[in-house]
Amino acid sequence: MKTDWQQIPETPATFEMTVRLSMTTVRPFRDPAMQLQPGDQLRLLPQPGHPRDPSAVAVCLKNGTHTGYLYAEQAAWMSLMLKALLSWQDRSFVKSVQRQPELSQIQMTRKRYPIVIASIVLDMPTVKPLYTIAAMIGFRRDDFEVFFHLKDNLCLQPLLKGYQICRSCDYDSFRMPESFIRSWLEITGSRLSARCLDDLR
Repeated sequence: MKTDWQQIPETPATFEMTVRLSMTTVRPFRDPAMQLQPGDQLRLLPQPGHPRDPSAVAVCLKNGTHTGYLYAEQAAWMSLMLKALLSWQDRSFVKSVQRQPELSQIQMTRKRYPIVIASIVLDMPTVKPLYTIAAMIGFRRDDFEVFFHLKDNLCLQPLLKGYQICRSCDYDSFRMPESFIRSWLEITGSRLSARCLDDLR
């Protein structure tokens, strides 16, 4: 019998994470980023046609002005999830903007400004893609709980049980449930041989 964590939910859910935006200190993103104010609404814009990174996810104002990007490590799985969702409601917003170093840091700081912290808030019609991706990517990470922001997302917390089981196993002895493998293949559009499927398990 499957335990709770093995049941992939398909119910609507909201995902939240707080992140620092990338590329806010370089042109052409620096000027609009400097004008941001806490509370300004943002939206995520996947860019599969990006010349350097097809997983790139731009962060824009509601009027379409680009203010930066998600960092590549976050964008890699976020772009996959957004592609699988097809539609979502974006309630992301600017949490804070630091335009210059604090007085106590002026002599020793080497940071570039502005530093923009954003709250990403996505209302999803189904949590299935996120739940699947978090398990398939996160179970091998030492920072699983932090990387997928489990503290702020109750919909992902059942995965902690599976993560603990995975981490307690000898290397490569853990087998991912068949339901996750099938869901992963749906999300990624992969077609694998029976042998490859067995390797994933």
